[in-house]
Amino acid sequence: MVAIKARANIRWLGPLPIWGRPTTAGLRIQNTQQAGQPAILRFDHDEFMEEYLATLNSEPERLGEWLAQPETWRDPMASPTRAAREIKENSSVAFLMNKTRRLTRELKVARSGNQAQSLNLRPLKTRVTTDPVVDAALLPFKLFQATHKRHYLVTASLISGEAGLPDCEPDLRHREQTGFVIRRLLPPEGDDEKAPLDSWDEYAFVPGARGNSWYNIGRHNTTGTQRLIANEETLPLFPVNFHNGCDNERRLHTGVIPVSRREVWMGASVEGEPPAGGALENSAANGSSMASLLLQTDVVAPWRLLLEQAEFKKNAAAKTFTNFPGDSEADTRAQAEDRKHLLRTSRDELQTGSWYVLLDFARFLEKQLPDIWQVLTGAADAEALADDEQALVGLLRATGLSWQLASAIVTRYWYFSYPSAGWGVRAVPEAARYSFLHVKWNLAEAIVAARAAEQGLETVDTLFSRYTDNNDLVEIDGNWPGFLFPLADPDYTAPMPAVPASELTGLSGLDRAQAAVDALAAKIEALLPPVAATLIESVPVGDHREGWFVVRCVYERPNCGPLFPALVSAPTQKFQMASFFDPDAPARPVRIPMPLDISPAGLRKYQKNTGFVISDMLCGKIKKMRGLTFGDLVLSVLPWPFHKDLPNLDKTGPCKEGDGGNIGMICSLSIPVVTICALVLMMIVVALFDLFFRWIPYLFVCLPIPGLKGKKG
Repeated sequence: MVAIKARANIRWLGPLPIWGRPTTAGLRIQNTQQAGQPAILRFDHDEFMEEYLATLNSEPERLGEWLAQPETWRDPMASPTRAAREIKENSSVAFLMNKTRRLTRELKVARSGNQAQSLNLRPLKTRVTTDPVVDAALLPFKLFQATHKRHYLVTASLISGEAGLPDCEPDLRHREQTGFVIRRLLPPEGDDEKAPLDSWDEYAFVPGARGNSWYNIGRHNTTGTQRLIANEETLPLFPVNFHNGCDNERRLHTGVIPVSRREVWMGASVEGEPPAGGALENSAANGSSMASLLLQTDVVAPWRLLLEQAEFKKNAAAKTFTNFPGDSEADTRAQAEDRKHLLRTSRDELQTGSWYVLLDFARFLEKQLPDIWQVLTGAADAEALADDEQALVGLLRATGLSWQLASAIVTRYWYFSYPSAGWGVRAVPEAARYSFLHVKWNLAEAIVAARAAEQGLETVDTLFSRYTDNNDLVEIDGNWPGFLFPLADPDYTAPMPAVPASELTGLSGLDRAQAAVDALAAKIEALLPPVAATLIESVPVGDHREGWFVVRCVYERPNCGPLFPALVSAPTQKFQMASFFDPDAPARPVRIPMPLDISPAGLRKYQKNTGFVISDMLCGKIKKMRGLTFGDLVLSVLPWPFHKDLPNLDKTGPCKEGDGGNIGMICSLSIPVVTICALVLMMIVVALFDLFFRWIPYLFVCLPIPGLKGKKG
């Protein structure tokens, strides 16, 4: 009974040096306002743990000076002077005399003002009113991240309610432990977010392999929230011992608040009340599987982008060739040739992308839906499939290529020339001939053909291009597949999945085609097996509301049974967590020294100790790009008749040695010189964008440094 009574009288209080003062009878509560809640301490340097331990070792009564207060980088909180590590004298009498003198001086300061002044505290200015004008003038209590050079500790005392208020030490043999939980405050459904924070609901954070969730546990500042729910995340507290003014050893429980995890907490889903008497079912359990992710990233998203690219090419052709009509027959012919060249170039680019999308589609079906893949390849009969699987096979076979588009994409090689010997058929490279015999007429055939052409698609090192700048046929790499099936086209309707028209009601053009692709993906995802091992954590969009949080300390006694549940403390002060790019956040000073002497004699002194390893293919393209001029870039963006395409870099080929063998390169440079290039390019871009944003007066600030010279005089 004695043990049970002792356990029942345990309670969480704030850190003892702030609210308790030693007396002959034990402890006396001096600061009742801060005695009932854990404290958040703020440090503005990376050696915060050493400073915290040194303060407790030498001057624990000064701990209140580190209490976190609202601040911004313009109005930072005053940092207390670091406590010097005190060396205890050999004589206990001398040690107590020095302590007494210091406490006497502090007592005189405390009598001359209130307790907040003696602790160097400012009144908290958190948003608790309903007046938006008043709220805007108050500083939010915000915790910043370690990258902002701010660190925060939550600390509290676990006190037994016996005479003298002794510390309660968790019994590690019985698996007793201390920790703290992060709780989020959200307004009740239907209530205004500008209502006082005390009227908001409190939510507990439950992590999971399939996603994270916040569960509503009741109205904030009520007894119902002083409990721990199943699977709630508990962060660790560690004990720190110190000696009070009477040289008695006491203990604090301290933990580091990981503010950098803000996005994890803000991105978790918000749920209702947790289910009673059982493990929590996370709301993200129905998240996307890895197979669904692969389908979206390898097939659906690239297919949609091909459709967008075709629409862009279509609009570009209309603007270029209809807004600038020619005055003569020669101009008209020149416009027609330019338009023909643009369409042919675009179709080759779109066909290249289509081949790789079809290949990834084939790999996906072969691995994730093998029964359907066997039917597509003819190795199995469709009657062995389920009804929904047969419907998908029928959908793939019904997604066909139109005769108009097939006629446009095939190579026309019946040109004639007039040599000196008379009329004759121009010789055409055999590899450039794609006739109607090479066209796949439906999506199912194209997928199977792409899988058969996998080896060539993985080894080809040039761009698929059948025509020169003069619309002449050229020899192309034989590794390219021997079939045509574009998934998008800039002039004709592309093969669109034959989904029911009811699923595309009210859509047209690009939106209709992309919606059909999404509908096909949805039918495929419905057939994927629900394998739990492949489930991944869904990526949340994020919660853009203000995130208000509190911290509660927890004392768990798992072996004491249901009569002694986890002991949860009162909440800390309400606070927000700053994002990485918070405008109020302090910033670590970053200095990038530029080269001082930028003369040729000075720049040549820097060691070229950074190397780029370049393959033979990239080497060829770099050599070609080095021939581009600023005039080429200007002409490439002008409309007809001034427009001139950039040189085709895919016709360069790899770098070669004298004997014809391919070679790569390693290019060495100096990083200090690269910083000059980066600075100059940034200033050019900033000046250009200033035409729209007008940001130079606020973006770039230069301060003089007297005596900093490039050349030593």
